[in-house]
Amino acid sequence: MNRKDRRALAKAQFLAVKPRVITVPHPLGEGTISLRQLTLRTRLDMQDALYANITAVDAYEADQELPQDEREGIDPVKRFDHTLLTILFSIADLDGELMFTITDYDALEQLPHPMIEYLWREVVGLNTLKSAVEDREHVEELKKSSD
Repeated sequence: MNRKDRRALAKAQFLAVKPRVITVPHPLGEGTISLRQLTLRTRLDMQDALYANITAVDAYEADQELPQDEREGIDPVKRFDHTLLTILFSIADLDGELMFTITDYDALEQLPHPMIEYLWREVVGLNTLKSAVEDREHVEELKKSSD
């Protein structure tokens, strides 16, 4: 195999890598929860949701500072929690697809805090350098199996 072929193969393998999905025990009940690594697209979607929420909260708060007769009547908006938002964009279904959307935020907000802490630790671990090294090892395994 010449050098050009190896580069093409490496590119194909690089692009074939999918976000890792892990399964963790449900901390407060039976069963398991699947968590998926963030992709850049997922992270950007999460940031877009966070920024849209910050803008809406700021607009509501600014409206509330006006005299009563000058207010636009903007509906109250609760500020999103970054931790919970990251978890929302990480929980996967059995096929590895995201289980929740931003419309599920209020329901997830009602989960017990110890469960949120547990999931947060798992999500952070899944998206760290150690996890990236494990992904690199997975790519190496793919490379060996395609030779």
